[in-house]
Amino acid sequence: MTGKNSTDKLRIAMLGHKRIPSREGGIEIVVEELSTRMVQLGHSVTCYNRKGHHVSGAEFDGEVKSEYKGVKLKTVPTIEKKGYVGLSIATLLSQHHQVTAVDIVPEKVDLINNRKSPIQDDYIEKYLAKKKLNLTATLDAKTAYADADFVVIAAPTNVCPVILVRGNDRKNHGG
Repeated sequence: MTGKNSTDKLRIAMLGHKRIPSREGGIEIVVEELSTRMVQLGHSVTCYNRKGHHVSGAEFDGEVKSEYKGVKLKTVPTIEKKGYVGLSIATLLSQHHQVTAVDIVPEKVDLINNRKSPIQDDYIEKYLAKKKLNLTATLDAKTAYADADFVVIAAPTNVCPVILVRGNDRKNHGG
């Protein structure tokens, strides 16, 4: 939005939480409250809910919904193994945005640019092989940062891939 009285409507994507509606954790409560309030203000919000069972057990799983209080809901795979955060986020975002993954390992960059996963994960392998993704990888962080509208840093392991999204492609977001 460009100002306090602006009529510009935002298109917002929420990711990283388990699911909404949910009271499974603090972030889920924040995402639910924030996303529903943003919809009430007239903005378009899409929450990317993770697949998987409720933390209290499968018997607490509800039906999978496509909308909740005006918030669009999309279900994405849960990455069960550790260390895959950066590539899973890059794969998700690159379905609707131009994404550049920055890494320090040349072999990983080559694999991603050849639509092969540098990690063993069924969903990422399938998405790289079969989905239309706007995903490239590079070793050159400085050049990649120069055109980025925002940067996502995934640092849960000893590898720190960085994901960049270019603004010109935000209009292509289908969420």
